[in-house]
Amino acid sequence: MAPTKIRKIVEKFKVGLRKAGFPPVRVYLFGSHARNEARRDSDIDICLVSREFKRHKERYRSEAVYIAFRTDPSIQLVLADPEEFKSNRLSPLFSRIRKEAIAA
Repeated sequence: MAPTKIRKIVEKFKVGLRKAGFPPVRVYLFGSHARNEARRDSDIDICLVSREFKRHKERYRSEAVYIAFRTDPSIQLVLADPEEFKSNRLSPLFSRIRKEAIAA
């Protein structure tokens, strides 16, 4: 997928989050699209970071997954609170996301 199309999809997803009354979140594109290594069948990896996820992650996760699927079925989500996102102890995934993420 072309980078301009990816940006449009991410923006549409962010609009969907706002319309659903989502708490303030930071949105990061990571993975093959962020590294400019995407193929036609690559998914769109997005990380959402919000303080609200510390207490209500599961509630927001199901809602975010629903919004993502309605926006574009190839979106894959990772949700984190700021402490998880900054920590390497919980998962090397967050370290990788921080290295390659593009703020959206």
